[in-house]
Amino acid sequence: MIYVAAIVLLALTATLIWLIVLLMDRGRLQRSRLLVLLILLSFIPAVASMLLLFARHMIVQHL
Repeated sequence: MIYVAAIVLLALTATLIWLIVLLMDRGRLQRSRLLVLLILLSFIPAVASMLLLFARHMIVQHL
């Protein structure tokens, strides 16, 4: 179940990055500060996914 959650979080990250690229192509994102903020926010699910898998690894290792 943890692997499914990790895959969903990574898919969410990919979707957010795709949406940012789509908005850039349409010219809606022109300010660099907003672009950097959105890119950093889009990586939050990926980091959460890695932390989830690392926590699972640490729990299994110590059992």
